[in-house]
Amino acid sequence: MSSTFSFFKQILRRGIFVVVLVSLINLAGWFLPTIQPSYAGVSSPAEELKDIRKDLAAQDPEKIYEEATDPSVDPKMGVEKKFEENLKEYNKENPDQGGLLGGAKELINKITEEK
Repeated sequence: MSSTFSFFKQILRRGIFVVVLVSLINLAGWFLPTIQPSYAGVSSPAEELKDIRKDLAAQDPEKIYEEATDPSVDPKMGVEKKFEENLKEYNKENPDQGGLLGGAKELINKITEEK
């Protein structure tokens, strides 16, 4: 009986020791200074947005578009660009076969000439 009592007494001591240790660590954390996050020298997001807009305004929009539609970056855009080039070349070689768009242009021209 006494060995069982001493066993529970030992478990109780270890439990109290763990609770006190965790409490001290938690208490020490309350008194440590908090570290504020660094925003890399940015004073406000609005100012950064102004800087970004100013940089975009200084760049050439056509150059930005060409870089965005670079075929080496996006193969699908490369195929579309190649199709547009082939279509322009075809229209130069066969101006009489303008397709639907050519037919619509001719029809509009006929209607406007009659009035």
